[in-house]
Amino acid sequence: IVGAVTLYSVTATPRYESNASMLLKFGREYAYRPEIGTSQPPVELNREDLVNSEIQILASQELAHGVVSRIGEQTLYPGIGEPPEPFTIGALRQSVRPLLDSFHEQPAEPEDSARQQAVIKFRNELKIDAVPKSMVVNVAFRHPDAAIAAQAVNTLLELFKEKRLEVFSDPKSQFLEAQLE
Repeated sequence: IVGAVTLYSVTATPRYESNASMLLKFGREYAYRPEIGTSQPPVELNREDLVNSEIQILASQELAHGVVSRIGEQTLYPGIGEPPEPFTIGALRQSVRPLLDSFHEQPAEPEDSARQQAVIKFRNELKIDAVPKSMVVNVAFRHPDAAIAAQAVNTLLELFKEKRLEVFSDPKSQFLEAQLE
């Protein structure tokens, strides 16, 4: 048992986890106020729904793709998208694919691009959860390189702020800015 533990300790790739906690503050962007008439009180969502909405934005495919694009798939996951080594499951899958395609009318979908593979891997290593009964969201990302783990979390939060601003910005103000120019 000691030998197995020692072997694992020597050969295992270390995994670093970068964490961030974010306090969400909600303003008028989540309160519906009718443009015409004020006879009805504003409709507001409950805290849990609001936090879940923000988590969905954070966990979106679009933001994950943005993180991979900004950092680079080869920086995040060196060697991703390269052909598999001989005598591996990946190589076996590549050699059997033409045979399987011959049984179908249309060929099987091609292998994902390196960027798509990196996005999938990034989303698998990303953990986003809400602190119960609070307005705090925890974001964690695991990676063999501590600096890249921290960079990925910081980039995700930066993209989240940009996306949130884009989603909740007032289209009338953009129109007025265009008119002033």
